[in-house]
Amino acid sequence: MSASTAGRPRAVFTEGSTLRHVLIMTATGSIGLMAIFIVEFFSLLYISWLGDASMTAGVGFASQVMFFPVSINIGLSIAVSALVSRAIGRGDRAAARQFAATGLVHTFLVSILVTLLMWAWRVDLLELLGASGKSLEAGKILLDWQVPTLPVLALGMTLPGLLRAVGDARRSMYVTLFGAIAIAVLDPILILWLDLGLIGASLGVNISRCVWVVVGLWGAIRAHDMLAWPTRAHMVADARPLTDRKSTRLNSSH
Repeated sequence: MSASTAGRPRAVFTEGSTLRHVLIMTATGSIGLMAIFIVEFFSLLYISWLGDASMTAGVGFASQVMFFPVSINIGLSIAVSALVSRAIGRGDRAAARQFAATGLVHTFLVSILVTLLMWAWRVDLLELLGASGKSLEAGKILLDWQVPTLPVLALGMTLPGLLRAVGDARRSMYVTLFGAIAIAVLDPILILWLDLGLIGASLGVNISRCVWVVVGLWGAIRAHDMLAWPTRAHMVADARPLTDRKSTRLNSSH
């Protein structure tokens, strides 16, 4: 049975065993994360097979730089999913759908700003971490290809949180799992078979991010009808609760 119905979403986490909810959400989330880490390990392994230590070092430096936007995305996704789950718990479907929509837009806009800053300072950040020479060039190649798709990554990281907010652990897991499968299939082809090296690795990452968004939107829209059309008024009203960790109430405009 779906975690939502045509009329009003079920407040899944207010029913049944709390321990069961914790175990299910933790297990499914862990599977998705483990799949990503395992595939990233193999991506690094494929790069190392090219026999250029500077490329391998560049991957490490670029990964450290990417930690910053990923951390911002995690924070935003937690804020959005918390507001959506709270609205669902109150039985306010309209507020939940509006928070989900405006949350995605705010996340996307913030990520565009982060992308512009990262693009301007990508070389400085690599040098700050100790990259130099060929490893700096390798890291820059990776960031040149991956930084422009940071807004896509932001959406891809927020959508699983929305699915978890309605209690759909399975579809939330599918977002990251299918993205990991995409990389697992594409990396050997792009890096080794087509001999694209670092560019091939970046293409695999970018395609995987698109897979996250497609799978996440499918679950959010088709399975749960979670997204309303974001209006300017709601965009302005929802900016405060999305950024205020002490906010304890839903905006009255909903």
